[in-house]
Amino acid sequence: DDGDPIAVPEKWEPDDGAKPPRLTIIEKSRGKGSRGMPALKVGDRVLARTEETPRGWRAHPMKKLAQQTEGLIGVVEKDGRGKFWLAPIDKKVRNSSPISDVGTAEEGQLVSAEPVGRGNRSGVRVTEVLGDPLAPNSFSMIAIAKHGIPHVFPEAVLNEALLAAKLPVTADKREDLRNVPIVAIDPADARDHDDAIWAAPDDDESNAGGFRAVIAIADVSYYVRPGSALDKEARKRGNSVYFPDRVIPMLPEVLSTEVCSLKSGEDRAAMVCHLKISPHGKLLKWRFSRAIVRIAEVMAYEEAQSRIDDKAGDERLDNLWKAWGALWKAREVRDPLDLDLPERRVILDEEGGIKEIAIRERLDAHRVVEEFMIAANVAAAKAYLGTQDKKLAMGQVITPTLFNRFLKDVSDEQEKALLMEAVLRTQTQAYYGPDNQGHFGLSLGSYAHFTSPIRRYS
Repeated sequence: DDGDPIAVPEKWEPDDGAKPPRLTIIEKSRGKGSRGMPALKVGDRVLARTEETPRGWRAHPMKKLAQQTEGLIGVVEKDGRGKFWLAPIDKKVRNSSPISDVGTAEEGQLVSAEPVGRGNRSGVRVTEVLGDPLAPNSFSMIAIAKHGIPHVFPEAVLNEALLAAKLPVTADKREDLRNVPIVAIDPADARDHDDAIWAAPDDDESNAGGFRAVIAIADVSYYVRPGSALDKEARKRGNSVYFPDRVIPMLPEVLSTEVCSLKSGEDRAAMVCHLKISPHGKLLKWRFSRAIVRIAEVMAYEEAQSRIDDKAGDERLDNLWKAWGALWKAREVRDPLDLDLPERRVILDEEGGIKEIAIRERLDAHRVVEEFMIAANVAAAKAYLGTQDKKLAMGQVITPTLFNRFLKDVSDEQEKALLMEAVLRTQTQAYYGPDNQGHFGLSLGSYAHFTSPIRRYS
């Protein structure tokens, strides 16, 4: 009330449920020749050093941060003078923002907006009317705003995606596998298809009873190049975010649901793993290639399972199940940890409300796809060592000395950096416990941590 600027933490998630503190901002004097920050206004974001004093918490601004351009979602309100305001849906944000351009929005509607203007003339402009704030389909948009999930692609990223989507996919520099009847088996509600599989009996007499298999994945790297605007935006997002009624994609939809999705009957750029599998599920040979594929069919897990159960005579699926039988034999010998955890899905009614939360039925069709992908992952690990002319014997004891020997023999510095990165990724994250486990990386049998818990309690 006396005009002192007050700050609250932008994010506040205490374990004990305590309310966020209110901090008095101590602004530096901005006399002649001072390089202090511009005067702060309501709604500004700052990085600040904080301290607790007998008179309460204080914040000493260090840097003024950019205004958020994502997550501006709120409800249109109208004051007694007829002026429109954007009331935030996040209860932690106390201040409403003046609306300079309300567009077609009406009082009480949920809208998305973008900041406009500067200084005392700053405000927001309504960009989209989302409707009733209490409608079921508004809940996901509110969650997007609350958690600051990036959901608007910059124009440069969209333009780059449109250009990338026009890149021709030809067999000039790709293995032509369009005659191989590869199938994609996915959830019935899948929004994109990033992998597909095929198998057939091996006609090589030396592998009688064995199989040949192909695992194809969408070749996203053909469209998204390192350092590009698409690449930078994807790194910023990290992953796609799925809601019951919508998805916030990591890549623009012209890529994620169109040219990078393995659709039936469409020529697609793919990375392909070729496998030669013994009758007992052992991987005998493998190779990888860039290819052009044409998916024979996209089907749901339930449909694939139904055809097998009904003995529909689908040769493609029959061969996949037979090859899976071989891979399953090898799995049973390994006896891996079998955590068959239920997967749940949200079912919406016609109005967009939650009808029920159901458990997805676990089918053999799920296991078939998983086992082929595991086999491809194993082949990828072995192929990587093969590119360095290295090979691990079955049952070989892995030691730091072995990794050092690998690294010592690589003369190309760029290749060595890649190999070191791969070795690092094979190590587990650091963990702390009361029992002595030694230290693999340091090759020590006894290792305890002598440290001060300033940065972490673990």
